[in-house]
Amino acid sequence: MIRFFRKIRQHLLTENKFSKYLIYAIGEIILVVIGILIALQINTWNDKRIQNERVKSYAQKLIIDLADDIKNVEEIKYQAEASYLRLDSLSNYVRILSLEQYDNLDLFLLVHNARYKPFSWNRASFEEVKSSGILVYFDNDRIVNLLVKYEADTRHMDLDYEEDRELIQQSTKLMSKVINYNYKSDRTIFNIKTPEYIKPVEIIDYKKEDYYLEMKKQSVELIDRNKKKFEEAINAYLDLNFNYKLRYNLELPRLINDAKIIIKLLEENYLVEEINNGQIRRYPTKELSELLTEETEIDHIISMINLNDTFLNTYDISEYGINRFGYRLMYANKNNEALKIFKLNTELYPTSPNTYDSYGECLLKLGDKKNAKIAYEKVLDLNPGHRNAKRALVKFKK
Repeated sequence: MIRFFRKIRQHLLTENKFSKYLIYAIGEIILVVIGILIALQINTWNDKRIQNERVKSYAQKLIIDLADDIKNVEEIKYQAEASYLRLDSLSNYVRILSLEQYDNLDLFLLVHNARYKPFSWNRASFEEVKSSGILVYFDNDRIVNLLVKYEADTRHMDLDYEEDRELIQQSTKLMSKVINYNYKSDRTIFNIKTPEYIKPVEIIDYKKEDYYLEMKKQSVELIDRNKKKFEEAINAYLDLNFNYKLRYNLELPRLINDAKIIIKLLEENYLVEEINNGQIRRYPTKELSELLTEETEIDHIISMINLNDTFLNTYDISEYGINRFGYRLMYANKNNEALKIFKLNTELYPTSPNTYDSYGECLLKLGDKKNAKIAYEKVLDLNPGHRNAKRALVKFKK
């Protein structure tokens, strides 16, 4: 090709056709420029394609990290709420009863383990996005702003945890001067469950629980009935309780909601094609309990789960999602419906001891001890060290 153009130039020069040669030269320059521009455009398209692939890759990584954060925060939210209910009950206890009526075991159970676990944030992907410079290619300002805000909020929550931890230490130290913590028993009795719903003026009643009766036999008494010491300890716990209410009622739900919004925006802006093609699954932002209406009964929901209905793509149908749905039904006293959900979970996840444990618990609540015993025995088959199953089976021997 080059030789062809060279011959044309030589022919025009030898025939003294300078004007035509000039036109030809200009045309050749234009062709070269066009070629360069095309090459640059192709290179730009290639760079953009690579950057788009990187953005998609990081979007998926961010979603995975945010999803893990949501699970972690939901668990902490439950712990903070359970602790709040206990300490709110403690406040009612000391307000309603006189100092002479205080009981060591009651107070011990109301303050026992009144804490939540430390946060465990998944910041690796976001740190990588920032350090690699890929953040500039996220062309949605709302996503970028929410990501930055979310990171700032998580660091703020770390500071809040340190504040709460110091209050816990202070409260425990003050309370240890008046109540006796010296109970001897199997550690399983300390897995104390807090009622899901209690009225603000109620006192949590543990007295019907097996572990309460077992611990009561030990006759552990208060160390001191000094009114001033009690007031100092209770006031410290009330400060802590205010923080717990703020955490579970405002800060943690807001953090969960922000994470879900970011996930949704990442999917809608960068992963629509992959989701529609079935390459990746949309993050389940909805709970199965949202499906339960007068028109949609439990059996219909179970059928949709079994058929892997595409309508459920945005619902959490994992083992834990189904289990949560079952417990929500139990808390609402819909025990027969809950039993169907727990049974479904054992069928979908037959190698998980936790599914049979929940199934056994529901059977017991319905008074079906025979099948509850079979369920707990299955738990031990899958996990011989499962404490809750061992404890439940001991009851059947009595």
